[in-house]
Amino acid sequence: MNMGKIIIYVIVFFTAVVQNVCSQTLADYNEDYTQSINYIFANVDKNKVPTGLLYDYGLHIVEPLDFNGVPSDSNYVDMDTWKALYWGIYSSKVNSKISLTSPDEMTKKIDDATVSSLAVMHIAYNTYKENAVEDGFVAVVNDQIKEVAGKDPYETKHLFAVAPKQLFFEDQTAVFSFNSNLQINKSGKTFSKFEINFNEGGGYEEVKSGITKSHWFSSGGEKTIYFKATYSDKSAFVSQTKIVVSESISTALKSYSPWNSYDSLLSPTINHSGGAIQVRFASGNSSGKIRKPLIVAEGFDPSCVMPEIGNTNVNHLLRDASLTSPSSPSVGTLNVPTQWIANVPNLLTTIEVNDYDIVYLDYTNGLDDIRRNAKLFQEVIEYVNNNKEGTEKNVVLGISMGGLVARYALRKMETEGKDHQTWKYISMDSPHKGANIPVGVQAMLRHAADVKVSILYFIDVFQVKDMEAVKNALALLNSPAAKQMLIYYVNGNYQYDNSAHNSFQTEYDNLGFPLNCQNVAVTNGTSTGSLLFNPSTALVDLNLSYGLKWWMDVVSAMLSPFFLLTNYPVLALTQRLPGNSQVKAEIKVNSLPSSGTAQVYKGKAYIRKKVLWLIKLDVTLTEKEVKSNSGMLPVDGAPGGVYDIDNIAQNIPKEITAGIKQQYFCFIPTVSALALTDWNTRLTTKIDPTVKTPFERNSMPIKNELHTSFETGAFFLGNEFLEKDLSITGTETTGKFFYQNGSVTIKAGGSETVGNGGHLESSRSIIVEKGGKLTVKQGGSVTCKDFTASEGSTIDIEPGATFTISK
Repeated sequence: MNMGKIIIYVIVFFTAVVQNVCSQTLADYNEDYTQSINYIFANVDKNKVPTGLLYDYGLHIVEPLDFNGVPSDSNYVDMDTWKALYWGIYSSKVNSKISLTSPDEMTKKIDDATVSSLAVMHIAYNTYKENAVEDGFVAVVNDQIKEVAGKDPYETKHLFAVAPKQLFFEDQTAVFSFNSNLQINKSGKTFSKFEINFNEGGGYEEVKSGITKSHWFSSGGEKTIYFKATYSDKSAFVSQTKIVVSESISTALKSYSPWNSYDSLLSPTINHSGGAIQVRFASGNSSGKIRKPLIVAEGFDPSCVMPEIGNTNVNHLLRDASLTSPSSPSVGTLNVPTQWIANVPNLLTTIEVNDYDIVYLDYTNGLDDIRRNAKLFQEVIEYVNNNKEGTEKNVVLGISMGGLVARYALRKMETEGKDHQTWKYISMDSPHKGANIPVGVQAMLRHAADVKVSILYFIDVFQVKDMEAVKNALALLNSPAAKQMLIYYVNGNYQYDNSAHNSFQTEYDNLGFPLNCQNVAVTNGTSTGSLLFNPSTALVDLNLSYGLKWWMDVVSAMLSPFFLLTNYPVLALTQRLPGNSQVKAEIKVNSLPSSGTAQVYKGKAYIRKKVLWLIKLDVTLTEKEVKSNSGMLPVDGAPGGVYDIDNIAQNIPKEITAGIKQQYFCFIPTVSALALTDWNTRLTTKIDPTVKTPFERNSMPIKNELHTSFETGAFFLGNEFLEKDLSITGTETTGKFFYQNGSVTIKAGGSETVGNGGHLESSRSIIVEKGGKLTVKQGGSVTCKDFTASEGSTIDIEPGATFTISK
């Protein structure tokens, strides 16, 4: 992903401008909070708190009062909500009457648990009575709480929350296990039984500790399920969650039946992390052998670090777009209904009718170094070539990052003297010059991850980086593949570190495109030069009235399309952190400027709470500002394959959607998908059809589309898969590889010259009619299954030329 020498030198020379708006460190802020809260409670005898947990003393990201064992609109629980509730309760500990596992240890337990595990928490805690001051139970003097002799100011509340570790389930089947290692019962009650209600009319079903419970849903989509704990005193508490189940592939697929298929595992080696070859035969092929291969390299797949979202595999490529997420229905699938695109047949149907067997590479590590997955893809190509029946050449399709993997593998095989037996390489909106996530959004994630609160100056109550959404996003942003693809990368020190991208891009460009096949491209970015928005445009603007949970929502909304595109993007926001938060946030994100330096991110997190509705506590946790560097290009609003943030953010409450100012941002610039050598000067200009690209043919839409949407490109791609005959009536010269998927006929008056280093190949026959001429120069080659030279035709095969008929 070469940016051009000038831009590379600029990026290497300049580093990020990162400023702390205030002089205090994060440790100083936490010391301020600890001192403030301890001052308020200095005169309280904490040993009198019956449960050992005092709500008013603690710091709550999520309001525990909402999670009282009675389902409501504001108390759905996912793992991030569960963790935040636990952190808040842990921070409420005021004496030794209760023992709780530290937040760090609890996070480790969750990380180590199986993906089907449920975390169950029932904790009794105390609050001050609602009118404790007015009714004389306590007094407030100089912002300090004073006890009143003979008065008990406390009442007991219950926190009940159950969270599944996994939120996405494939094939309409959800699986849960009641893990004793993740059970916390500090309720003062004796546990009797635990039950799940899958909300499909079957009522509650008991689940024993250590036993796995599965349920097949009658349809795919978002589901609400309930968990109930019953105790020996007959009391019961209920928690609810939302999950997503995918449509069963056996019912959703009308093409490429899963019953006519097989998978083959590739073990990891020193060169790659392994993967699975998933073969789906065309309906006309019942031989059990690959005959006409379409080999697919998948894109960026986060399931290796996020197993809870489900694996991206061949089923994702084949799924019916009309049965998928409304936020991005046609993204990443070939199976786009005909009625969606006027007069264009379903692309998947076209591929199957033409008898292509699909061979899909599912990486074990979809975030690995692109070169390592390219090495794995080479093994897939070699597997196909060694096991296919017949002599049909391969078509290779690379989707998004998969286009880089496939291109690298094909060209590397050529340099190593290996025959990849491929006649066409298709790049689907692939970032040949780099991809983009706005640097302000990256900085927002980094800053959110830095937010933490400690008590007693050293015990961490919570760290935002331990939230699943943030932890996963950091793992993906820090992955080798992300660093290699992103044009501008913000590291953990808020500096622009493009070394991984620049190094890979230089090697990738020097390697070049495969020479022994046709190269074609589909972009999701328009050629018109139409901007999504102007440079220095506000992307996010949320004021101080919003809680930290909104920060998490916005981080998810801006990043989840990139990270969760592969399955169900809206899943990232299926369950937001609900309730009121005592940790507030201010976020401002701007797009890159057209020139010079400018603020791209400014964020602030602070604590604002009231104790006994009277005593105000305000402490800043952290503030951060990040600026762009001189020489950075305004890529955020450039024409390209985009993500629809509005659709992804549809589950965010209406009152803050106005804070997300732009519906789209550019992920794969059009100039990157076309691999233009001068991409940096053409980034925001109209691209004329005559502009020279490394591709023989390309397709660009008239307006920017969702990244990896096959809708507009379906007609173009359909023609690329069809077998067509070629007639030559004029004078043609072949100076490099040319393969015709069909017959080649040289008509009367027509002339075809295959020059030195050129190769002409037909999947069927080459016919030279009377008055036609075929010349093969020294060093040139011709291959076909049948050859006919009519009387009166001219055939000139020079010494050193090669002519092969492979029946």
